[in-house]
Formats: sequence, structure tokens, C-alpha cells
Amino acid sequence: MCIYIRRSTDDEHQPFSLLAQRTALRRYVDNNPGWVIVCEFEDDASGATTDRPGLNKALDAAKAGLYDVLLVYRVDRFSRSLAHFVDLAATLDAGPLRKTGDVT
Repeated sequence: MCIYIRRSTDDEHQPFSLLAQRTALRRYVDNNPGWVIVCEFEDDASGATTDRPGLNKALDAAKAGLYDVLLVYRVDRFSRSLAHFVDLAATLDAGPLRKTGDVT
């Protein structure tokens, strides 16, 4: 299990701090017996682009088979663009990941 969190760069799209996201995701994992977080990545960047250091590290870790589930607080923390989301999902589909829904 890997968690990815992102804080928006603009106040309008900043409803959840990194700490709030991390806390909620860790609580969610703790409530699922057998789930273990093996890596965490974060970005303090716009979701309008996929050129984010934390996201790139999460994708590299997925390709390396370091985890089988990528958990995000909300889909918009992963990507704010449907086209980017589709591309990212295709990248993850090429690896050993399972798909899950939002925590919220």
C-alpha cells in the first residue's frame, strides 16, 4: 500500500492540508486489517500537470513493484485533468496495482 497526497497551489482548490490527508489515509489503512503502508509520496504543486516530483516517484515505485495499491484522499488530489487521469491510470494499469475508490 502506498499513499499519495497533494496540496494545491491555489487557495480556491485547497480544502485539505497535507496533514489532514495523511491522517485520514493512515486511519483508513489502520481500519483495514492486513494493510500496510510501505511508501508515502507528497507534492505541494498544482494538479493541472503531471510533472510533480512526488507523483513521479510514486509511479516509479509502482513500476518497480514496490506496492500494489495507490491510495489517494480524493481523485482530484491525484489529478485535476480527466485526460491526465486517464494517462496516469494507464501507467498504473501497466503495473501490479489494484484499483480502489476514494477514501471519502
